[in-house]
Amino acid sequence: MDPGGSGKIRPVVIWQNDLLNRAVTLGIYHSIIVLPVSSRLYGGVYRYRIEAREKMPKTSEIVCNAIGLVGSNRIMANRGVLTTLTFEEEREIKKIVMSLFD
Repeated sequence: MDPGGSGKIRPVVIWQNDLLNRAVTLGIYHSIIVLPVSSRLYGGVYRYRIEAREKMPKTSEIVCNAIGLVGSNRIMANRGVLTTLTFEEEREIKKIVMSLFD
């Protein structure tokens, strides 16, 4: 994600359904729901660890309790995908995110 003028480029997990993704692609909707990814490993119930793999050079954590909304113009798709989550990883992250609303 483009830092928007200050700081460095930050990796994120795009966390929205296909309907919203299509709306962004069509220019109908201009915001994207994201979960930040951090290489600072603190652990805890709201973080999900992903080992280094593919284009992600460091073991990192998805910070599931820091849900954000960013403008689609800040997503740097040309930088590519660092890694793809497995179905099991998506399921576990969804459990963590949904636990925020229990």
